[in-house]
Amino acid sequence: EDACIVAEPIPPANSGDFASAIESDGFIELPAGRGSFPKGTLTRYWSWL
Repeated sequence: EDACIVAEPIPPANSGDFASAIESDGFIELPAGRGSFPKGTLTRYWSWL
């Protein structure tokens, strides 16, 4: 069965704020040059563990 991970943004307080990452399980990579991504967009997920 296929696994599905759902991403929800955690907004930073400022551009250098890595403290907000403590609330996450990892991060995703999004292509440069696009301002928005429709629901269901497939992307790569990087887990902290």
